[in-house]
Amino acid sequence: MNHKFLIITSFIVSVFLLNSAFSYTNLSESDHEFIDKTLNHFQNISKESKKEKSEHYSKIANDAKVLRNAYLWIYSWDDIKWEILTTEQIEKWIVKYNKWSDYKKSSTIETLKELQYIAEELQRSFQIESEENFQWYASTILPTPLYWLSKDEEIDINKIMWWEWTTWLLLDSYNTIDQLDIVLPTGTPVTLIDKVENWKFTYYEARTRDFDAWYSGNSAYYLDSRFIEKKDSKPAEVIPVLPDKKTIYNNLLSAVGSLYVWWGSRYQWIPEINDLYPTPSDVQLSENEQKYKILQWTDCSGLLWQATNGYTPRNTRQLLTFWKSVPISWDTINQIIEKVQPLDLIVWAGHVIIVLSDDYVIESLWKENYEWWAEIVNLQGRLEDIFTRRQPVDEWSESNLPDKEKFVIRRWFKE
Repeated sequence: MNHKFLIITSFIVSVFLLNSAFSYTNLSESDHEFIDKTLNHFQNISKESKKEKSEHYSKIANDAKVLRNAYLWIYSWDDIKWEILTTEQIEKWIVKYNKWSDYKKSSTIETLKELQYIAEELQRSFQIESEENFQWYASTILPTPLYWLSKDEEIDINKIMWWEWTTWLLLDSYNTIDQLDIVLPTGTPVTLIDKVENWKFTYYEARTRDFDAWYSGNSAYYLDSRFIEKKDSKPAEVIPVLPDKKTIYNNLLSAVGSLYVWWGSRYQWIPEINDLYPTPSDVQLSENEQKYKILQWTDCSGLLWQATNGYTPRNTRQLLTFWKSVPISWDTINQIIEKVQPLDLIVWAGHVIIVLSDDYVIESLWKENYEWWAEIVNLQGRLEDIFTRRQPVDEWSESNLPDKEKFVIRRWFKE
């Protein structure tokens, strides 16, 4: 019965992928639905069986990757590394592939890529569920800070937000909470990998499908148990919906003047922080310290991520290839100004600037004297500044210029 289900599962995955809408993310909405249904279907099997599931999907992911790479080599007319064709089935598929149209070839490559991503997610999920320390699933009930912490050190978020035996927040040399990595929106499904109890507080090592510490060595994401509610089964993933243009603009403009903090992503702040981590009555925080504490800050990509309700990628490396390139290689500043449209992204590895109009852009960045904030600036003046250090290119990966010497413009918003 199990073997039969695995065969059916593999087939269903392929059907889902052939009909999925591809976007900038690794997984489409139908992919997420399929993964959640699969996990809940096998919710009550033994941990040993879940380990077997993990190994099964690991093999599917690897096979999809091998076959996709073989197709890519053929499709691009590169040297074919025939030694990777380890099965008779793959060899037959390659022969069939050579007879296909270009459209069918490219769509098959995309299908295999998404099949790989689905299988990798199922492998990861079943691997976690097979562990003895697995603590089940939950959803966030508040905007939830996710902290990046070393497993080698004491896990105590209370000491980051307010240390009972001291009078400070745990701030770095820039007066920011360095350990904070992201603020998850309310209703985000989280996987609780392990539990840590410290004094009267409970913390969880956690992951989401966007924020996972799979390859991170001995560091992991942690959250405070008071921000979540445990569930009986895996909650459905929340797929971000792009707001309309007016809402995006209002969200961007609302952030003007907010502090810049690396990985900050919530300029509206979290009022519950003061109740959950109360400041001693004899301690007076400065205005900026209070903003740091309630997480009223954002960084450059966090500004965009928050304004689009999480629809856009969270870091600039992903934004470099987000949707469509605006061709700007060898263009002058005036030519670029004529080409850009509202909400286009001027981006390089480490920073993004959002076009508001023909005249203005908005960005969140570091200013002089260690002051940081989101502000609106003149488009031409900002481009003139950029041109002193960087050159415009069409595609980031296709340019041989060093990362520090180039920028791209990406067009992603459609009315």
